[in-house]
Amino acid sequence: MYSGLLYVAYRLCTYLCWVAPFTFVFCLVYAVREAVNGGSNDIALALGASLSLLIIVGACVLAY
Repeated sequence: MYSGLLYVAYRLCTYLCWVAPFTFVFCLVYAVREAVNGGSNDIALALGASLSLLIIVGACVLAY
């Protein structure tokens, strides 16, 4: 069905798609909190949220 690098991405997204929604919400909420309070970790948390959203979308695309 899949071969090579696409198969590796499929398997990785299959394992990570169970934890990615929780990571996305956690990172997004804390990134907004840091941005409002003037914290210094808002960029790192936003990157974590974007990476977990990329995993969610990749899992949806590869599952279709």
